[in-house]
Amino acid sequence: MTVVSINFEVTAALVMLFAAGLAMSSGPIIAYAHALVAFVSVSSVAVLLSLILGPDAIGHVALILSSLLLVLSLVLHHSRGIVFRVRNLAFLGLFGLVVSVSQVVARQFGLSSVAFTDGHTIIQMAEAFQAGSYEPLGGVKALKRGFALPAMQSLGLNGEYVVGLMPLFFLAAILATGWIVWVLTGNRKTAVAITAILVPILLTTEALARHTFLMNTHSIAWLITAVLLGYAARAAKEGLSRADSIGVLISFTAVGFLRFDYLLLFAGFTFFFILVNARSRPVFALSTVFVQVIATLGWTSTVVIDFPFFGPLGAFIVPLVAMVGGGVLVWIIRRYGNDLMTQKAYPLFVTAGGAAVLVIVLTNTSASLKSLGINLFFGEGLWGFTVVFVILVTGASYFRPRVLDKAIARQLAGIGALTVVLYLFSKYGDGATSGSSLPGFSRVGFGDSLNRTLVTWVPFLVLPLIRLLGLWGSKGTVKVSASGLNKREKPIPQG
Repeated sequence: MTVVSINFEVTAALVMLFAAGLAMSSGPIIAYAHALVAFVSVSSVAVLLSLILGPDAIGHVALILSSLLLVLSLVLHHSRGIVFRVRNLAFLGLFGLVVSVSQVVARQFGLSSVAFTDGHTIIQMAEAFQAGSYEPLGGVKALKRGFALPAMQSLGLNGEYVVGLMPLFFLAAILATGWIVWVLTGNRKTAVAITAILVPILLTTEALARHTFLMNTHSIAWLITAVLLGYAARAAKEGLSRADSIGVLISFTAVGFLRFDYLLLFAGFTFFFILVNARSRPVFALSTVFVQVIATLGWTSTVVIDFPFFGPLGAFIVPLVAMVGGGVLVWIIRRYGNDLMTQKAYPLFVTAGGAAVLVIVLTNTSASLKSLGINLFFGEGLWGFTVVFVILVTGASYFRPRVLDKAIARQLAGIGALTVVLYLFSKYGDGATSGSSLPGFSRVGFGDSLNRTLVTWVPFLVLPLIRLLGLWGSKGTVKVSASGLNKREKPIPQG
């Protein structure tokens, strides 16, 4: 008979992080998303400290950090009393139940998905962290497997990883994608309608549904993309509140802990938040880079050997160059930029275009595009008819009246284009460090990294869906009401 066990340390840590999210935002959807995103960093810091304190301290440190974040959010945020309202206490209980049920169901039915060598490596790293016998990985392999996911999985019960964790991220990613619609429309029914359209697609498309249990960071990247896209839309519309700014920094900190190449994958978002904040909020603009640099330095300088770039000091040089680059960009925008520039999308598209030229020149583009086409349209990538549906929806939306302010729509589209191109450029770095003179960025099969990473851009699908269905309000100028999913405080002006 199978013994049904619940990991109470992980459950308690997540519940406290959810409560902290409620104190910060008062909305259960975004609080759930932030609880999972914050858990990425909490687990990572816990593992780094356990290297000093001993492996038995991992779970205890995670609990302590979670409780400290909860206390900090209650003390600093003006809406701290919201957490203790009956409605939100009910949400706390529901969240705890969801976390527990995910563990019980996964364990009872033996649900899991490792699938690839990187998944096996992640589990091996988690077991080593848990046992205190970790031997650093070397070279590109260490950077590709990342740090945060094995750190989270090391919080599993003795001798196992955290059962049922990945479905929690998958669900959070879906809800956060629906939250973007709420941010853009201020209409709960619209958010529910779009989510209801997406859920059947996500669950019936094998290339997407596999991420429910897949032992990899793709669903986490999808979640962070959704959260950052929602905040980008809010920044473009009305400016970021203090709580929004904290949410952005929480997300970027998680990016730094996840994988080295995610610094490039999310660089489009980093560039956007620097662009719109450099003149009015330079400290915040620099902080979006700083938190990623500190998180990256924390693990690359500790658990990675034979750093593949710039020799032994590469683990320090690359993040510090990123920090200096961010500082220079902020200075240039403040010195030579203007408010009109920060409201336009051309800096995003020009940068994406330049990166695209590099990708075409440096990679085997024709062969890669052929492989990508086979994956998307001929079944090898397990996409079925979903990509055709996306193309039809996007094309049909252009025959509908514009319902979103053109500048905002172009900025969000520019972020999407830049993230895609920069990710493709990171694949060039992958191949080049492996000795290939003309590396590709795609190969045939679901196991191809690009094919699996495509789930990251699911949140951008809400834009043509909203336009196609004509569900926007007042040309995107609807303000978010105080009684909605995410109660708003006065935003900090932009530009």
